[in-house]
Amino acid sequence: MNQIYCHRVGIAACSLLISLVIIFLGEVSDCSGPGFIDSSTASLSDSLSENPFPHPSAGQMDILHNASLMEDLHELNSSEILLLNQSHQIDLNDTISLEDSQSIEQSSIPLSTYERILRERAIRLAKFELKVKEIWPKLCPEERVEITRHLEELLRRQAILIHDFQYQLKKKFCLYSIQDKKKFLDSFQDLLDRQAHLLMGFEDLLHQLQNVPEENMIQFLGSFEDLIRKQAILLDIYDDFLKVECNKIKVNKYIEEQECYRSGQVVNYTYVIKNTCNCSTKEIDIVDSRLGAIVKGISLGPYETKSVNKTIILDYQPGTRVCNTAWAIDPDDFTIGSSNEICIRMCPSGKNETYGLPEPVQYGQYCESQKVAGTGIVDVSTSIVDKNIALQYQNSLAGNGDIELDSENALSESASRLQRPMDNNTTPLNLYEDTRLTYSGETPLSGGKYLESREFFGGIGASINEAFSVSEMEKDQKTFFASTDPASNEVDLNKSNQLRNASSTHLVAIKTKNSFNGTWETDSRLHKILYKDIKAHELFNGTFEAEKTIKFHENPVPEKKHSGCEGIDC
Repeated sequence: MNQIYCHRVGIAACSLLISLVIIFLGEVSDCSGPGFIDSSTASLSDSLSENPFPHPSAGQMDILHNASLMEDLHELNSSEILLLNQSHQIDLNDTISLEDSQSIEQSSIPLSTYERILRERAIRLAKFELKVKEIWPKLCPEERVEITRHLEELLRRQAILIHDFQYQLKKKFCLYSIQDKKKFLDSFQDLLDRQAHLLMGFEDLLHQLQNVPEENMIQFLGSFEDLIRKQAILLDIYDDFLKVECNKIKVNKYIEEQECYRSGQVVNYTYVIKNTCNCSTKEIDIVDSRLGAIVKGISLGPYETKSVNKTIILDYQPGTRVCNTAWAIDPDDFTIGSSNEICIRMCPSGKNETYGLPEPVQYGQYCESQKVAGTGIVDVSTSIVDKNIALQYQNSLAGNGDIELDSENALSESASRLQRPMDNNTTPLNLYEDTRLTYSGETPLSGGKYLESREFFGGIGASINEAFSVSEMEKDQKTFFASTDPASNEVDLNKSNQLRNASSTHLVAIKTKNSFNGTWETDSRLHKILYKDIKAHELFNGTFEAEKTIKFHENPVPEKKHSGCEGIDC
């Protein structure tokens, strides 16, 4: 690697020198070749056919023959044709599906042949350059220009062939064995070293070009600058190869963060697994340092991402800090990826910290259950404001027609006393309403509902507002509200953990199924002063059937807050 970087520094210095010379001599118009090598947009044969290889004239052939260079030129041309054919053969093999190690091993053979021919060509090119230096003193200026032109063309075409080698290598690099990867990278570095030495020899010849037309000198300097630029690009590509991590799996772990956790609490770990390679991986196991096997035998396509979850019940000592990491293990029991470390802190024993608002020791309750069926005037309303649980609630109905009403409306400042089903689970609530309503009449039934967890009194700042005016309606609706810690006054640790695990503290939700003729609308909002504002509005006017759930739920662990003038003794 030190040699590679020495070449890089030397190339940069040469490039600066050439730029200064070109500025002194004048602008270069169309003399320099392309400033980049791109085999992905043009085939290798197209790239090499940009400037057909110059064939020497009769007199020049005599010069080359007398200098014993014709054989080298013939061999260099022949090897170029072989490389073109070999590159085409590698492209044809790309259509073959590589699903087993034997096929992958076979696919490296054509590239190995390509690399061997290319290295032999570099050795032949070095001999050609050495012979040119030997006969140089015997050549006149015109002959020196002609033979320098041949050498420049050979160097340019060699750079294109090296670029095609890395292009073919890149397509299957991650599929090859570790031994093949090392072999090809070493070959790539060797080809770059040989090309750098050839460029240094070419530079020496340019310094010895004397008494040649200025036009030729500018042309050679422009070509040399282009060769240096190509060499720098190839060096960058080599560096990129060294950074490639094949058979590498990235594992990221996530958990819903809280200030502290309690024994018996249910937590969910999420593992996001990503294949960073351009090849498939199979039979990968994800193993956690504390939780054991998370998933076994997972397969990932090129750059594919999958996510798995692991739910556990915490059983660690209070006050301890617990950390764990996950690894990706391949079928040969090699670790091919590790996750970030996740740490949780268990709450100290007896710490007076709640998951929601603290419940009053002397709590209040309210309940109303009714079944009504009949025809006539309907006027029903309920209003509840309770600062202890940050609740504001209003519900009303008014109309004249046929009605059937079956409802339960319950309030408890102690959530542990009011446990109702929600999403197939039973959870402690502070307010629960279950209403089934059927109505029809010439006079529209008008009503609405307002439910808010007031931030000023310790709630989450969420509100849901429903309003309707209908001539016909069938409605099945449930309302859920929770804001207090259901285990605030529970002394039994096991029971308090069970209550907290089942709790949906800091919840504001409505779940409804409606069939109606008229107007029905909902407005929902979550507002946090200065940093959060969520709004949603829907209105339907006509004959509709609707099924809808609105839910606001926030992490109930309180942040540490400082009261005004805290620490002042007055």
